[in-house]
Amino acid sequence: MMPTLLVYTVTSLVLFLLGRHCYCRENRLLATHQPALSFFSWEVLLSIAVFVLVFGLRFNTGNDYEMYMNRVVPQSSDDVYVRQDFECGFDSVNMLFYNLHIHYFAFFCFWTWVQACFLYYALNNRKYLMPWVPVLLILGMFSFGWLTFIRQWVVAMAFVAAIPLIEKRRFRPYLLFVLLASTIHRSALLLLLFYLLGGVPQAITIRRSFFFAIIALCALLSVKPFWLDVLPAIEPLLSKCGFPNYGGIIARLLAKPVVGFGLTPTFVCKLVIASVMVYFYPMIKALRPADRLYSLYFYIAFIGICYIILVNNSPVLLERPAVFTFICIIVCCAYVLDYLWHARRWLLLALFLSINVSYYGIVAVKYYLSPQLLNGDRVFYHFMHIF
Repeated sequence: MMPTLLVYTVTSLVLFLLGRHCYCRENRLLATHQPALSFFSWEVLLSIAVFVLVFGLRFNTGNDYEMYMNRVVPQSSDDVYVRQDFECGFDSVNMLFYNLHIHYFAFFCFWTWVQACFLYYALNNRKYLMPWVPVLLILGMFSFGWLTFIRQWVVAMAFVAAIPLIEKRRFRPYLLFVLLASTIHRSALLLLLFYLLGGVPQAITIRRSFFFAIIALCALLSVKPFWLDVLPAIEPLLSKCGFPNYGGIIARLLAKPVVGFGLTPTFVCKLVIASVMVYFYPMIKALRPADRLYSLYFYIAFIGICYIILVNNSPVLLERPAVFTFICIIVCCAYVLDYLWHARRWLLLALFLSINVSYYGIVAVKYYLSPQLLNGDRVFYHFMHIF
């Protein structure tokens, strides 16, 4: 566990410093009426390189790692690639790496590079978020799922870069994006629903009490997850959305443990993070009045955080449909940290950052003490032996 914490903490610190330097350098340029930094600034390129090197070198980390690796490693030089049950876009990349006999290290580096490029492109006009987003991605509540569900996270990173299309109400380009993304993971078709949020007027004011009430309702409903009884019946629909066999898998999981109310530390973290996002929402809008995307990020993140609170006492597989919202939750938490930094509320900043990071620490200790849980050893960082 300690090597994992060391690698992730050092990587987060490096990316934080690069993001902070990029933001401060751009501010100095703008103060002298010079153009803003482009996407190809050395800080951004170096940050992407760090992402690719560190996370491309991960070996057997995540429950799906071995499955992806076996799909791109030929057993002999005469092997011919056989089409898999992946979507056509992802399967075509698999076939390319397979037929060229490229080391699987390059395969994982490629998909890490794709994700990092989309992420930093999305943050290019919001460099004040660059120091925080990588830290929350690597050490936050979604760290263990990131790069485990490669296809969905590739789509999620592309989605956060495509959100301006929703704000600008450009349906045709957004539809094209969704169709292309669905060739990586079919569940990308669900992203069409988020286009409706672009119709919410920017000037609309929703009382924070309404959002708090929704959070409380989701927490109460999570006590008795009645929806689990219908999952096997909607198996065909789940399969069409890119989640095959989920009904049967969840039915088998429910046959073992008893599902009850779990006021666990991680559940408390989710509630706190959701509440903090809501509490600081009007203050962040006042700090960044020109940021027209923040409200969209917030609405998408709020839907996502409420959903994972709702399914808290359900098998973790049920969080998969909400993966596309996870990156927006990370971005909204980064907005909160940016606000607290500017407001010089250092104690609150340290506390909120600690809550995000503690989620990772709690889960890491849990799997370290009980490695039999979901192949617990696979949540930790293992260095790849390239040669």
